[in-house]
Amino acid sequence: QNITNTKPYKLSGLGIARTFQTETVFDSLTAIENIKIAISQNKNFEEKNYLENKSKELLNFVGIEESRNNMISGDLNVFERKKIMIASALALEPKIIMLDEPASGLAKFEVQETIDLIKKINLKKITVLVIEHVLPLLLNVSKRLLILNHGEKLTIGTPDEVVKNQKVIDAYLGEQHE
Repeated sequence: QNITNTKPYKLSGLGIARTFQTETVFDSLTAIENIKIAISQNKNFEEKNYLENKSKELLNFVGIEESRNNMISGDLNVFERKKIMIASALALEPKIIMLDEPASGLAKFEVQETIDLIKKINLKKITVLVIEHVLPLLLNVSKRLLILNHGEKLTIGTPDEVVKNQKVIDAYLGEQHE
């Protein structure tokens, strides 16, 4: 794989990192190697054990079991690969992290873990911008929502305001929601 095209993508100098909808990790590398690459894109470091320790810390933060750190990423499940992407983005020490459909393809319990992780990231004073279709996730992590339909703004507001908006009900929620 082309190491110069590392994931996640950092918008140079802006303190913004992002993840992708599909799990874009280096499949042939271990979970910890994926994080080491991301860290090395952001920092010059001299301490011998810095990469190893920081990578373990980030994998632990996102909920990857230590026993899975040295597994080949391509052998991990979708949820674990999504967590590796988030850890890689966090390795860039962003002020803003953009998550593109972090709940896509996840089971209900994994969506809840993703909600918890997003809240945990936000507690680190990192702004989290989420593009998502899974409404329970959005309603649980958002202070404000911008709802689009076919690229057009339907509404913007708090979660409570948005779910009561007739345009949103018509486009996404249906009458049974009311």
